[in-house]
Amino acid sequence: MRENVSELVWLYLKRRPYLREVLRTQVVNYSALARKLTLEIFGRNKNEIAVKAALMRTAVKLSKVDSSLEERVTRVLRSSSLTVTSKVAVVVSRAQLERIVPLSFAKAGITSPISFLRRI
Repeated sequence: MRENVSELVWLYLKRRPYLREVLRTQVVNYSALARKLTLEIFGRNKNEIAVKAALMRTAVKLSKVDSSLEERVTRVLRSSSLTVTSKVAVVVSRAQLERIVPLSFAKAGITSPISFLRRI
């Protein structure tokens, strides 16, 4: 299925919240951003005017959204808590360590928080 320029621009912006934020506040050079996106999306200077038009339409839509990225982050941080603990280390290893409960598993390794007060 062939996607049109507006859909490709939206998919590009969807993965870049900082670009959506500058479009929402309309503090952006549309021509310069269109040139950059045209090269990244299409690989050449093709459809630059269509990309600029899509950016301008998206900016109008985003400006109608009440909450900004900063407001949403602030809301999350207000309902969060942070605990600072000393003598704690995070160990990333390729294999699971004995008697240590892993926090997460990934291709890069296993992440485990370790307290230096606890005997291993």
